[in-house]
Amino acid sequence: MEEYVEIPSDSGITFNVQPKMKALEIAEKVRDAILSRKFDQVRVNIPNGDMVGHTGDIEATVVACKAADEAVKIILDAIEQVGGIYVVTADHGNAEDMVKRTKTGQPQLDKAGNIQILTSHTLQPVSTLKTILIICQSLILTSVFSFMLKHVNKA
Repeated sequence: MEEYVEIPSDSGITFNVQPKMKALEIAEKVRDAILSRKFDQVRVNIPNGDMVGHTGDIEATVVACKAADEAVKIILDAIEQVGGIYVVTADHGNAEDMVKRTKTGQPQLDKAGNIQILTSHTLQPVSTLKTILIICQSLILTSVFSFMLKHVNKA
């Protein structure tokens, strides 16, 4: 059985105005799904760092990342309550480096000497093999791991 739940973003504002977005509401919905024991796995996307990072507002992005951390803690606490295991991963970066860089890695400056802000996804590799230290049946934070879940007990 599959069930899809979407929690719509706030409309009419940019994400840096409300950087916590719906992280708490998402976490509570996921927590309730886990504690219900109705599902073998739950996949969730917490978009704060990505979406707020696109605005270029560094202070708001820090708030967004803290909200995502709080949401993940709520979810992990629920997983521990049911004796589950989990994987936390990402498909790209955005909030970890919000400064445009030269080929040598130095901050890129505009004509006035100000650091240029990066609002696109970073080119940093996201190593899923290093990330996957624990594979689960309770929570998978990206659908990429659905395939892996099917093969965990066969390895």
